[in-house]
Amino acid sequence: MPMPYCPYDGRVRPCGPSEYVVGMPVSSPHSLSASQAIRCDFMMEHPITELPPRALRMPGRTSRQIVSWSGMTMPVVVTTQAAAVVEWIQRQSGDIFGFDLEWKPNRQKDENNSVALLQLCGPNECLIIQLLYTDMIPRILKEFLSNARKHLGGVGIRQDVKKLEEDHDLVCQGQVELGILASEKLQRVDLQWRSLKKLVDQVLGMTLVKVKKITMSNWAKEYLDERQIEYACIDAWAAYAVLQKLMTL
Repeated sequence: MPMPYCPYDGRVRPCGPSEYVVGMPVSSPHSLSASQAIRCDFMMEHPITELPPRALRMPGRTSRQIVSWSGMTMPVVVTTQAAAVVEWIQRQSGDIFGFDLEWKPNRQKDENNSVALLQLCGPNECLIIQLLYTDMIPRILKEFLSNARKHLGGVGIRQDVKKLEEDHDLVCQGQVELGILASEKLQRVDLQWRSLKKLVDQVLGMTLVKVKKITMSNWAKEYLDERQIEYACIDAWAAYAVLQKLMTL
């Protein structure tokens, strides 16, 4: 009988108890179905960062929706699956993106909830990654975030990228603080530390509605509701729109 095959590193060796393909232990390449074999190929091509067994056992999900804002529409992918993240990144050809994070509000003095959502938005599509439930972190995501040529625009982004690194070991290099950029481009010191809502108004002449109930909602829950998805998408979308406009000035 051939030595068991492990998809984590592409080598022929015994698999550990927490090594799974599509949530199932792998004993031998001959025991895999066609879909599982494809998954093995994917995992070999896109090396991963292993997550705790609890997260690995979570079933993956991806949904695609259309979000509306100010008379415009934007497709958004909401996912816990590495494959969907890889596909989204591979579809992106530009170098300007909106960036945002969400996490469950800290309601106690010593509470420090981990980042639950990573939101990215390009010119044609947004992505929401539920980091607490993702099956794995593909290397292409780490490479994307750490690429200094990929400009990631956000408000308070310095603190956000620090928290993302602390919570999930994801390092960003191309972050752009939108308030500082707006201050420089428009020669207005008053915009330096303004909120995204204010920047959308001053840079785009548009309205960004912020509902406190949604802002303070539980972003760590497994199934996001429609209003949370809309809110998370529009935040990254607005950040992209502001950055794109400022970069053309």
